[in-house]
Amino acid sequence: MKTYVVGTLISFFTIGSLYAQKTNEKPIPFLVEFKVPDTLLKRIPEIDNFYQFEVKIVGVQGQKMLENVTVKVVADNEKSSLLEKTFGQDFSPRKLGLISKDTILLQFYFKLKKEAAPMGEEKAVLKIVLVDSTGKTIEQDPSIKSVMTIRIPGNSQLNDYSYLAYIGTNFDLVDGIKAKHLFFATNIFLHPRPMPWSWGLSLGIYGNRTFMVSDSITGIRKIYQSVGSGDTVTDYYVNTNALRTQVSDNIGATFSPLIKLGCLSSADNIIRVYLAPTAEFIWRRVQMDMKYDAGTPSDTSVRQVSTPFYGTLTPPDQLRISYNEYVFNFGGGVFITHETDKISVRVGAFVGYQHRYIPEVTSSHSTQLVDPVYSSIKGVCFGGRMWVTDNASGITIQAEITNTRHNPRPY
Repeated sequence: MKTYVVGTLISFFTIGSLYAQKTNEKPIPFLVEFKVPDTLLKRIPEIDNFYQFEVKIVGVQGQKMLENVTVKVVADNEKSSLLEKTFGQDFSPRKLGLISKDTILLQFYFKLKKEAAPMGEEKAVLKIVLVDSTGKTIEQDPSIKSVMTIRIPGNSQLNDYSYLAYIGTNFDLVDGIKAKHLFFATNIFLHPRPMPWSWGLSLGIYGNRTFMVSDSITGIRKIYQSVGSGDTVTDYYVNTNALRTQVSDNIGATFSPLIKLGCLSSADNIIRVYLAPTAEFIWRRVQMDMKYDAGTPSDTSVRQVSTPFYGTLTPPDQLRISYNEYVFNFGGGVFITHETDKISVRVGAFVGYQHRYIPEVTSSHSTQLVDPVYSSIKGVCFGGRMWVTDNASGITIQAEITNTRHNPRPY
């Protein structure tokens, strides 16, 4: 009788533990777990790769209440960053009642398909699920290794194109197709991970020279010569034309959070579309050269001077000035990427509002700065950039254009 009572209590304890629901009862008195809960795979590109893993089952022998409990291994797609269609596993569901050993290892194969082209390290997450005869999931103790993370390395050459640094030259397409001047850039591009409210990031620092601008200015009244005779100076004027050449060297930084638009992206993630709020700062060093032609005599004027001056002063026919501009752009746009294991193409475009700080000048034709006081020019701006990177060589070609709605300038 005592044996029967004890047996009943043990069975009741097992049932209570097995179907515990938010009580203080102990976890189920056995374990089903992965032998290796975390691993980094080595893969051979362009073929299907197979890997063997094991599920360890301990303490189920002779427990009749476990006869109808089934063990399954399924993919946790919410926690996996690897696309579901690029991997699989062949674990066959097993009833615990059919296991006749106290400890057993069940082998299964994980298949990583050749179509998988992870851009950087990706992961597939598998989990063990225990289901009773009614289809209800049975929870195991959290300390049991019932979740397995399989990490897959990215491309061994450029590793997701996430961190790129390059140095090269500008191609001046206006003054002929010539390689001119230093260009450098560092880009960090982090794709959003498959988690709720996950954000990616695009961060760039660059230095370049914008296209040369050459234009002609006509109808300039310019002092050709000044002759001093004590307390008076006679200025001789000419009507002339000038050729103005301007180049701008830029050092800039851009920052854009990335929000993936899944409805516009391809299912295989080769083409991804992001909403991209944008902030950009540019320090622009401008150099302007003015070259005047001989001109024709116009008129003269006499002016009084406080300090006696004797002699002749002839202004140069060519002047050069340099000054700094500081530009802040804020706006929103889209970012599109097309990335495979062979090439990366990124295109970004934005529309926003610009604050540009420039030094004050005396007039539109002046070559002299009044003082280092800066004034602000505000208005709508827009721009676009494109990067094309070859995976094998690392060669990158970048093109960009930015401008403003009012007073547009070609840089």
